[in-house]
Amino acid sequence: MVMSGRSVLMVVAPVVVVAAPLRAQLTFDAGPTLGYYRPTGHFEAASVHLTSLPLRPADLSGPAWGGEARLWLDRRIGVQLQAATASSTIGEVLTPGGVSPPTRARVLTVTVQGLWNLSPAPERYRFWLGAGTGLVRHGGDAYADHGSPIDVAGVLGVGAAAHVVSRLRVTGGVSALLYTFDLEMPPDLRSNPGSLQRGFQRDVQLHFGLSWGGP
Repeated sequence: MVMSGRSVLMVVAPVVVVAAPLRAQLTFDAGPTLGYYRPTGHFEAASVHLTSLPLRPADLSGPAWGGEARLWLDRRIGVQLQAATASSTIGEVLTPGGVSPPTRARVLTVTVQGLWNLSPAPERYRFWLGAGTGLVRHGGDAYADHGSPIDVAGVLGVGAAAHVVSRLRVTGGVSALLYTFDLEMPPDLRSNPGSLQRGFQRDVQLHFGLSWGGP
């Protein structure tokens, strides 16, 4: 079937009319972040404890750095991607065989959240609520011999951004990652019941940064 020029115009024109405002509303910004990572969950009592592992999740607390990016689809709805890594040191432990050396640990988090902006003036500042999912990887020397496990977490967050100058903004917020951590016994300890570490985790991430982008 051959379409006339008038027919083509009738099909294309509505698409252009709808797409132009939508494109005009899209805004993107990205930048680095600094913050603090603080697990607030717990580990169940274990039949075996290795001195290279933390006694409690809070032992993994430490400064965190990373980056974030946001895409706003309109004045209210957006998507945020964040990644951060936090380092900590598990201190010396006195054992019958002597003093065990300190062990370095590192936790990497990557999250994706849908955002809902509550600010009536997003061109000047935004305040949003977020929810989504993420990955939490326990690594460093402490978890290297255990495969550096990766867990899927649910994520809740709040955040804000304020215009400074030109396209530069200051940002801040806090996110909570909720998941169950279960570190199995290594092969040479499988005769012992339970897990090395197991418990429901509530990891809190406080973050501040600068972002560039948007109109």
